[in-house]
Amino acid sequence: MEGKLIISIVLAIPIVILFFRTSRLKSRINELELSIVNQKAEKELKSKIKEDIKESEVHTKKEEISPFKENLISFLNWLKTDWIMKLGALLILLAISWFVRYAFLNNWIGEVGRVALGLLTGTIVVGAGYLIMNKKPIPAQIMVVLGAGILLLTTWAARNLYELFDPFTALGLMALVILTISIISIVNKSKSLAVLSLLTAAFVPVLADSTDNYLLLTIYLLLVNIGSFITVSLRGWRTLPLLSLIITAVYVIEPGIFDRLDDQTAWGFMAAFYVLFLVGSSVTMLVSQKVKYADFIITVLITLFSIALVGAYIPEHMQSVVMAGVTLFSVVVSFIAYKIGAPKKIIYLQSSAAIVLLGAATVFEFQADTLTIIFSLEILAVCLLSTFVMKDKKATSLISYLHFVPAVMALEDFNSYVWNQGVIINSHFFVLLIASVSAGITALLIKHLANIKPAKEHDLAYYTQIILSSLGLALLFALIWKVMEAGWVEETYAHGAALVVYTIVAIAFYFLGIQKEKFTYRLAGMVIIGLTVLRLLFVEIWDMTLGGRTITFVVIGILFMLTAFMEKKYLKK
Repeated sequence: MEGKLIISIVLAIPIVILFFRTSRLKSRINELELSIVNQKAEKELKSKIKEDIKESEVHTKKEEISPFKENLISFLNWLKTDWIMKLGALLILLAISWFVRYAFLNNWIGEVGRVALGLLTGTIVVGAGYLIMNKKPIPAQIMVVLGAGILLLTTWAARNLYELFDPFTALGLMALVILTISIISIVNKSKSLAVLSLLTAAFVPVLADSTDNYLLLTIYLLLVNIGSFITVSLRGWRTLPLLSLIITAVYVIEPGIFDRLDDQTAWGFMAAFYVLFLVGSSVTMLVSQKVKYADFIITVLITLFSIALVGAYIPEHMQSVVMAGVTLFSVVVSFIAYKIGAPKKIIYLQSSAAIVLLGAATVFEFQADTLTIIFSLEILAVCLLSTFVMKDKKATSLISYLHFVPAVMALEDFNSYVWNQGVIINSHFFVLLIASVSAGITALLIKHLANIKPAKEHDLAYYTQIILSSLGLALLFALIWKVMEAGWVEETYAHGAALVVYTIVAIAFYFLGIQKEKFTYRLAGMVIIGLTVLRLLFVEIWDMTLGGRTITFVVIGILFMLTAFMEKKYLKK
């Protein structure tokens, strides 16, 4: 019995060992299979990511196509799609017009019958096109355009050939046709129909022979613009308000609709057009939360359009006041957009337009020296608003570059003959002083924002701060130069004194940079020193008298030696 037990145990031991090894082998096989599956899944995932990246790149490339090219491509695609049918529709339209003309010439149909037949035919064709729009969009669009053309031609004939309609009735019927086509385009999301209806609307007053009724024409244009903004709010087609603005501008120029209205009526319509375009374009951008190329063009055109209207139709003594009101309204719209969380691009765009309007108001009100001073203070005020209200470093930096406008205007003050009369305190003195101080304060504002919202060392604000500081310093140096010339009888001593002052300022900047460990301050000091030395060696050495040259070189040389001595002493400490 014991022997059997021992044999059983001996036989069981290998079996147990074999069982454990088999289990371990099976576990290892499962791990390998899982690893293979994971590797395969990882490869598939990588492949899918690569495909997604390629699709994203293709999509990005598509997005990079300019709006003009995109519209051109879509128009060409529309032309080549079912082009035979489009050509056939054109031929049918020509044939119908010739047949109707032949019938009219032979008096087959009376005048009222001809008009009724044309209106009925056009309505049937438009209706048929609308009914099949969902199933066959391209043929349907062609039928709608064909029917609209028949309706417009019939109305034109009834007005101009038979005088069955007065201008008001003809314009109303044609406008109803345009409205119908616009509604069809909105319902069926057809941008081409919408653009075509708006372009046709531009010629409707001419077809209806109503261009002499200026009040009616102005109301019609206002309604067309309202319709374009309603359409863009529903479908987002930014091309429509741009086209409507261009159409309105053309009618303002010729036949000059505002010239033919009384002043109060013309001013009221001008205000209505401006409010409509500004608010409409702002709402469009706010709804989409994007600024497109068309929005930029519309904003520029609205700004120029408003300035042109004020300059052309408002009396001179009222132009600055009206322009200030336009600017205030633009600022209010921008502020409301900012408060409701509009993207920064929209704020930048509208703020830029407001600044241009403010500049226009200033030009209308002031002249010469006063204009330069007001420009400088206005730009500083806008920068203060951007700093402490919006707290936007980028906006303040971009706006600050407008300081170059009064700086360029101040060149005339620098070259004024008044300085030669020995008068130090004059209007040109204040122009250079205020332009310099305004640029310097703006540079400090940008530095203040940079400390609140630190970014990379070499961002836009960093470079703008340096550029604005350099501009302010250059204007200040120009003022010092002219003050010295006006205060000294001998020009050679005046220039020498100015160069000494420049040297002192440069040394101050240099030591300020060492003390605060700011390389930009030290660099500014070295640049001023370098320019001063170049002026001494290549200009003043030839123009100065011997006495003036001697004194200037001695004083500046001593200043340089003291600077070197003090620098070594300071660095040792």
